[in-house]
Amino acid sequence: MLKVVTFASFPHIPREISATILFNYLSSLIMMTVGVLGTVGNELVLAMFLRFRGLITPTSLLLINLAVSDLGLIVLGFPFSASSSFAGRWLFGDGGCQWYAFMGFLFGSAHIGTLALLALDRYLIACRISLRGKLTYRRYCQMLAAIWGYSFSGQLCLF
Repeated sequence: MLKVVTFASFPHIPREISATILFNYLSSLIMMTVGVLGTVGNELVLAMFLRFRGLITPTSLLLINLAVSDLGLIVLGFPFSASSSFAGRWLFGDGGCQWYAFMGFLFGSAHIGTLALLALDRYLIACRISLRGKLTYRRYCQMLAAIWGYSFSGQLCLF
């Protein structure tokens, strides 16, 4: 027979604290799951483009950059937030907080910029047929450099 466990089963633990602990564990578990799945998925995207180099087009450079920015955010940001959520408090002090904010803004800005360029790319390909020949590898590399330049320059203003 299945026994239902309620807060009344643990009278020595206040209801608010146990709910907070449950929320922290649950959110930490979700972050770890998203982190593992995101890492594997983005690594598969990068491995596919490395393995099949013929698939690399100017537009796929945007997808590669999207995978790199996602991977950076997951690998360099999620461990901080997941472990702190599990502990129920920030574990990494002021320096860790600054690093977390730096990585979050850097890779988050690169991610958003890449998505904006991907939308622009699809618009130009679909609606501006006369521009197709002008969208070269060099042009896309310049746009990606602008994205990362914007992301890094945004950091200089904050720190």
